[in-house]
Amino acid sequence: HSKNKSVITEYCEKNNITIHQPRKLTNWEPPNTFDLGVVVSYGNFIPKKIIKTFKRGGINMHPSLLPKYRGAAPIYHSILNGDKKTGISIIELHPKYFDAGRILLQI
Repeated sequence: HSKNKSVITEYCEKNNITIHQPRKLTNWEPPNTFDLGVVVSYGNFIPKKIIKTFKRGGINMHPSLLPKYRGAAPIYHSILNGDKKTGISIIELHPKYFDAGRILLQI
């Protein structure tokens, strides 16, 4: 894949899937109505006003087995702590806190 594009971005482009990657959400408004917001390695808090624009809410893919390593740099902390097992949590976006939504799946 291209040096400047993530695998996800390339997949979306090849499959005609709309993707938005605003650097900041302070004044950003979704340009359309979407069924679901999907967040992966974004690093910014998604405000409630944006979550409410998604008909079915939003989900986040977090690279740890939450609640362990909630927040930034979970892979880094897992390596530093010598964890033998880790995984991915798919959670609902929480309107007030990072990585605090209901856990939907852990693998």
